[in-house]
Amino acid sequence: MRRPSSARRRFRIPTALAGLLASSAAFGVTVVVTSTADVATNCASTGQPGPRGEGCTLRDAILFSNANPQPQAFANLIQFDIQGPAPYTIGLGDLGSGVPLPAITTGTTVDGYSQPGAFPASCGICSDANILIDLQGDAAADPLLHVTGGTGTLIRGLLLNGQGSDQDPYGAPRSIVLDSPFNVVAGNWIGIGYTGNFVGLTTLGNVTVNSGDNQIGGSDPADHNLMGVETPTAGGMIVVAGSGNRIQGNQIGTNSAGFTLDRLGPVGGGIAIRVTGDDNFIGGSPAERNQIAGHSTGILFFGGGAFANVVEGNYIGTDSHGGNGADPNTDGIGLQDASGNLIGALTAGNRIAFNRDTGIQVSGSSQGNTICCNSIFANGSNLGNGNLGIDLIDQGVPGVTFNDACDGDGGPNGLQNFPSLTGAATIRSTTHIQGTLNSTPSTSFRIQFFANTQCDPSGFGQGETFVAETFLATDANCNLSFSVPVFPAIPGGQFVTATATALSTGDTSEFSACQPVLVPQHQQINGAVQSLDPAARTLGLSTASGVLTIRTDEDTKFRKSHRNVDFEALAVGDTAEVKESPLGDGSFLADKVTVPQ
Repeated sequence: MRRPSSARRRFRIPTALAGLLASSAAFGVTVVVTSTADVATNCASTGQPGPRGEGCTLRDAILFSNANPQPQAFANLIQFDIQGPAPYTIGLGDLGSGVPLPAITTGTTVDGYSQPGAFPASCGICSDANILIDLQGDAAADPLLHVTGGTGTLIRGLLLNGQGSDQDPYGAPRSIVLDSPFNVVAGNWIGIGYTGNFVGLTTLGNVTVNSGDNQIGGSDPADHNLMGVETPTAGGMIVVAGSGNRIQGNQIGTNSAGFTLDRLGPVGGGIAIRVTGDDNFIGGSPAERNQIAGHSTGILFFGGGAFANVVEGNYIGTDSHGGNGADPNTDGIGLQDASGNLIGALTAGNRIAFNRDTGIQVSGSSQGNTICCNSIFANGSNLGNGNLGIDLIDQGVPGVTFNDACDGDGGPNGLQNFPSLTGAATIRSTTHIQGTLNSTPSTSFRIQFFANTQCDPSGFGQGETFVAETFLATDANCNLSFSVPVFPAIPGGQFVTATATALSTGDTSEFSACQPVLVPQHQQINGAVQSLDPAARTLGLSTASGVLTIRTDEDTKFRKSHRNVDFEALAVGDTAEVKESPLGDGSFLADKVTVPQ
């Protein structure tokens, strides 16, 4: 069964959160952290430094804020003004008091950029922030920051890193856990070294979102989070179990410039974004795109609860410029037992490229996942693994799943049949694509076409540039055919591929086999008009070599009895001279049809 569309919930997050990102929220009490110690002092009850000069700690600030909850339209403010040489490291867990910080139970802005000398990023495709407040903890500090109550908490301008112990080097704490709704995590560096260029066993991180309607990142460069490598036990760099959250404008698995990270020690990358919840929105406009690289899977939708999620406009496997200057993912996107999700949109396709294995992998009981309008190419550098741009994994076996008659089989995305392309020819300023689809009978389909500078080594896909789409239905015998003009023309020597999506279920197929784009030479043939199809604007021309299908378009000229006419003036039995170009599928496109008398 197809799940409800996520369109209803994409923008559920209140505009009040935009105010948080712009630091325009009204504040209740304000506490200024002046000490890197992890102890509770008199400041926890007064919000002010002690009479003997002891400063306020972050533990104090959270305790005082919690003791002074504000109405929903307000938030408390925690600022920083620590003296001495930067950066300012606050040790937590066994690096501090031995116990985690208290949870945040009321709306609170924790503003690391308030520390003198710190400033947020201004670069749109990199992170040039200067972050001076460093929260560093071990497993005893899990999580470093925990939001359990209130709404409207904003965490910004912090460096959050975890480390394991000698007994468990990977047992690092989670960085931030959100267990209440309507919060923002923006402008932080998480799981990455203080220079923004390296990761190691002391720089592990994670954001876990168990609640709904939160925002991780944002569209303004100041709101982008820079994330390196996740805490292995957390299950992902960002783990989303809630509903209606937005993940936007983050750099995950790259350095601050958007290129390959330096890895110090045996640190890999597991899952960048793991989603088990519904109605979440990942990416968006160019300012909101996430750049995801350096992980085993860029985005994984896992389980029956992961439905009606939307992924738009992201760079997955590329560097910040869309090229191959970053450490790629193994797989770009995975959908495992997850249904009814949308990958791409007509005006906001994802760029999924340079991943080592598969661009998009659909497996298990996944159904109704629509893959639309993306740029998918150059995936599968690990040759020999059955790597494809889109792979519907049939019974656990990767590689091309070939079509079956009337699409009666089942599996991930219904093992939807892909189109069969029979010809692609560039004539004048238009490329004409011919083909067929055999699938479920009397069913409406969206067929999308892609241009490729290279054909995948498998001979199927990928889909580098989305160029056109058409909507057609199969007949009672499971068949449909198409002749689709594409303008501007695709250069000769490139390759065309296609996908099919059943409108009733949302299931999208793998990519079709590649069809080379030909640039045919004009020629003239003579014959008698044997049949006419005014609806399709085609005619059957009887010639010495048999009956040929002649297609016409709006640029075709007609002349009969020395006068310019239109298609309707032709008649069966007319003797015609046709100046035409072959379309590559055995039919021809007429430039001019002349009937002498």
